Amino acid sequence: MPQNVTNRIELIVTEINLFSQDPSKFSSVGNRLNLWRNSLIIFSENPFFGVGLGDFDIETDLLVQKGLSPANLKTGHAHNIFFDALATIGLLGFTTLVCALFIIPFYIAYKNRPQIYDPNKIFLYTTLIMTLGAYAIFGLTEAWLSRNIFVNGYVIIIAVLLSSLRISNDIKNDGSIKY
Repeated sequence: MPQNVTNRIELIVTEINLFSQDPSKFSSVGNRLNLWRNSLIIFSENPFFGVGLGDFDIETDLLVQKGLSPANLKTGHAHNIFFDALATIGLLGFTTLVCALFIIPFYIAYKNRPQIYDPNKIFLYTTLIMTLGAYAIFGLTEAWLSRNIFVNGYVIIIAVLLSSLRISNDIKNDGSIKY
């Protein structure tokens, strides 16, 4: 493995060990783990509709005051789109978010998957599935929904790939379009 990857893995292991010894110590991994824990506590108190958008920071402060959170972190989100959704918009919003961002685009892609071997169609389909997966995985450690540049990029990429895949299925073998 490249040295920078090895160094990062060693840092993560060190920070997890530090967190297991004292959750209030500052570290990148420890802070995320505390925020995820806070979001689950907030979710357990407001399971259906959450606390509302923009209230995560307020609720985290309340958890610190009640002694339920070891770290006083000033951030407006949980550094995880899934935990953040559970805390702020509850189970109803979480379900809607996952369906709108991942399940529906995957379903549309699956319905329009290539039926015959065509490298261009397979490339579009594979790129679309990989993009959905990459953004879902990225959402595990970052709240990309709170930054317009990530949201805009996601929407544009998914829209272009879905429409391209759909249009590619309407092109006949002779190059004409079925209508």
